[in-house]
Amino acid sequence: MTSDCQKAWEYRSRGRSDETKASYTAHCVNDKREREENRQTLPALVLKNESTFLSGNGGALKCENHFIVDTNKLAEVANLRVVVTLKNSEGASGQYTLAFAPFGMNTMNESLHGREYSSFRSATLVPQKTNDFCKPGDVTFQIDSATARINGQEKELLATGIIKPYAKNAV
Repeated sequence: MTSDCQKAWEYRSRGRSDETKASYTAHCVNDKREREENRQTLPALVLKNESTFLSGNGGALKCENHFIVDTNKLAEVANLRVVVTLKNSEGASGQYTLAFAPFGMNTMNESLHGREYSSFRSATLVPQKTNDFCKPGDVTFQIDSATARINGQEKELLATGIIKPYAKNAV
């Protein structure tokens, strides 16, 4: 067992007890091996405007656009920042920076908070103070820039061609 997997087990065992040490560490070692094998090949990332959460009456926010990003392989994707321009059918546009939590590092399929969630996905919300981008199905986006640390190396994602918008939401 590697020292990384040993330390991860120590942290995990403090908060969860539904898995044995042997099972967890075997999973950890396999994930680490696969990350090393994938290290030379960059993952493909797909950005999607998944949904819109509408606010209630009287709140400061009108809605929040829910963006997700998926990766196709086991690889550390950290510090992902994506600048997008949102547009609606009436011609309004606005530029936003999306920040995502790290993802793609293991196959345990749980969030950083221990809840069940795809290990190959991260999500963020874009708060809106006007109704311009709140009508479901009316918002499109384009990716203006994107950077991340992938497997420990800083990358310009548009230059490398590894980030694409989900076709239905793209401009």
